[in-house]
Amino acid sequence: MQKLFAFAAVLALVLVASPAVAQRDGDLELDFGIKTVVFFYNEVEGIRLSVERGWSLGGEIILWFPQGFGVGAEIEYYTEGEDIDVMPGVEITADYSMMPINLNAYYRFNNSGRGMVPYLGAGLSFVHARAATSTSIVGFDVDFSISDTFTGFNIFGGLEFGYFYIEAQWLFLDVDLGIADMIPTEHSEAGGLSFWIGLRF
Repeated sequence: MQKLFAFAAVLALVLVASPAVAQRDGDLELDFGIKTVVFFYNEVEGIRLSVERGWSLGGEIILWFPQGFGVGAEIEYYTEGEDIDVMPGVEITADYSMMPINLNAYYRFNNSGRGMVPYLGAGLSFVHARAATSTSIVGFDVDFSISDTFTGFNIFGGLEFGYFYIEAQWLFLDVDLGIADMIPTEHSEAGGLSFWIGLRF
């Protein structure tokens, strides 16, 4: 309930802060962007994941209106993995991936196009998630994988510096991939906090 309230509050701020689409002098602006994550924090069952390998990449398109209001879509891809020592002779290699498609509303607090431009936003997220494990038991390997698509939401804020920007994003996403209870890092809440750097042009 608190997550839904946070999402509704930020989305309302974005929509109310820019009075509809009543335009002042100026033109529409279409931005294309690419970004990569520099930090991702995910906590599952109160345990911080120790991610040993992973990367992420994103692309976006945003239509800005003269008063600072924008609408857009972005696609992101996360992958991460870790090795888990369960007991002597038993080792699990786990790999996770998520591909969110976000439909977002944006608001720029300064739309002059010069200097540092802060913005915030929120949107719906449609996420394809996949988990795969390989369990080695005294030399014998057992492989398992499962995937599904889930709906969540994201809130974010950032700063633009010319073509460059930095952004913090929180993805709210609960998933249940049906992984066996013996794996201690099952993703029951696969979202989390991420920090991105990127280019918009």
